[in-house]
Amino acid sequence: MVNKRILITGGAGYIGSRLLLNLLEKGHRVNILDLFLRGNVSLPATYTEPFLKVYKGGINDVALVRASLADVSTVIYLAGVSDGRMGKENPGHTNRVNYTYFKKFVKLANAAGCERIIFASTFGVYGSSYTAPLTENLEPIPEEPYSASKLEAERFLLEEGDPGFCVVCLRIAMVFGSSLKMRDDFIVNRMTKNALQKGRIQVLGGGQKRPQIHIKDLSRLFIKMVEIEVDKISGKVFNTGAINPSIGEIAQEIKRQLTCPVKIEMLPPRARENSFLLDSSKLYDETGFEAQISLKEGIREMITFWAKENTPVQGMETIA
Repeated sequence: MVNKRILITGGAGYIGSRLLLNLLEKGHRVNILDLFLRGNVSLPATYTEPFLKVYKGGINDVALVRASLADVSTVIYLAGVSDGRMGKENPGHTNRVNYTYFKKFVKLANAAGCERIIFASTFGVYGSSYTAPLTENLEPIPEEPYSASKLEAERFLLEEGDPGFCVVCLRIAMVFGSSLKMRDDFIVNRMTKNALQKGRIQVLGGGQKRPQIHIKDLSRLFIKMVEIEVDKISGKVFNTGAINPSIGEIAQEIKRQLTCPVKIEMLPPRARENSFLLDSSKLYDETGFEAQISLKEGIREMITFWAKENTPVQGMETIA
């Protein structure tokens, strides 16, 4: 499929910009559709037409979407409201962008002859009711607007799939690691930044588990989903994680990796604090995918990245 065009919606974001670079490095021809709210993506000058086509705008712009889908065989769908905090602040907008606009996009993609859609969902669709490991056979019980919108989008997409239109949903764990468009609001990234620049990390509780996957592994997985035989993934949902560390374990690993002194302040947990253990064995067993980046390696990378950035941290954030 190297000669086919791939469209990444949200291709200028945290995950999308890393994936874009990796696809181009492999010789794929890529379109990106993005609002560029976080600014432009800096790529090597060699990545120009015909390998990269850029469409600036939203997924609700029908004419732009149609243009971005020209000659596209595969869509990697990363666009939309991207976290729970934003979803709570504006639930109506979240549902409109993540579900209503998504439905229209899928219809346009199918009509344009797209053969495969890889949808970035979230493990948050399971909610916090389960104490057992989260597996795909559990009934999703989302508890906030962002996850609910992702679940509705999943259900719609799976209904649209057919033998000529491969659809797959990835319920992605928390992501960490560096990218062309960096985010410091994810747990490992933020804790490492705080430790390096403030010399301390405040943790509420610490025993609660939070599933993680390194952005390099996630990018490799998306590429695998582009290249793998459709009968192995079509119409399926996969949990997408690599490790399940506790918040305390993350803090301790950061402390071990730093040469400067770091104080870990362990505070009482919040009431009804939940742990999440994401079981991704279905993904590994059915696709042959293997994560490669350990927590230790990822933290070491983040220390190097933030040391180069040398960006001041405004205040100390407590990690739950």
